[in-house]
Amino acid sequence: MFYSFKKHFFSLAFFAFMGHFCFAQNTVIGLAAQNNVKAAASGSLFQTFDNRYEGVRGTPFFMDAWLPGSILIKKNNSGATEEFKNLKLKYDVHGNQLAAVVSETKDTILINANIISSFKVEIPPYTNPVEFRTFTAARSLDAQLVDVFFAVLHDGHNKLLKSVTKRFVKANFKGGYSAGNSYDELVEEAQYYLLNDDRMVKTKLTRKALVEALPAQQEKIKAYITSQKLAMNSEADFISVLAHLDAL
Repeated sequence: MFYSFKKHFFSLAFFAFMGHFCFAQNTVIGLAAQNNVKAAASGSLFQTFDNRYEGVRGTPFFMDAWLPGSILIKKNNSGATEEFKNLKLKYDVHGNQLAAVVSETKDTILINANIISSFKVEIPPYTNPVEFRTFTAARSLDAQLVDVFFAVLHDGHNKLLKSVTKRFVKANFKGGYSAGNSYDELVEEAQYYLLNDDRMVKTKLTRKALVEALPAQQEKIKAYITSQKLAMNSEADFISVLAHLDAL
């Protein structure tokens, strides 16, 4: 269930947020980024964190806990970015927005995907922060996937990407004897993809799916799986094989 916050603020809060927001080494945000945020605050790139999902079962987030992370924000159209650290983040996969809590001010906002280059989140049980990025190669599968931030679980020659969708199921309660739900619900569905150069394919966490996705490597894959006695039913097994292929 989506958290409800009493603390709402408007465009001036965004300026205060950016004014207090500093990098490590106490480097203050640059002028270009400030102008970018000012333009965003007058439009729809930033929004107040609200309770739009209140009363809905399930969560719209990739992970439902506030987790430490950082964001790379686009400064302008030149491709330059600026990093913001020491945040608490939640990725709203249903609305494709990033919720952030600023440690200095405790303000909470939703940031539209349009101005985000990438972000990293410390997600248990992953050892390192998980980076979320968009990939143009996703267009070959579905044009709507171009704006989705995929979790990069393995960032090698063959990348393992994960996306989580939240399918909205409307309540269909008809009466006392109805078998339907009496509540709206967000149902989680996880998808996995392999990206090799500009070729992106949807896959599953199985031996068969990995061999089919990488047919040129199938003998090496099979030999490694056998030697390591991998069940090939987990992200860790998949990553182990991909890391092995990278090392060859």
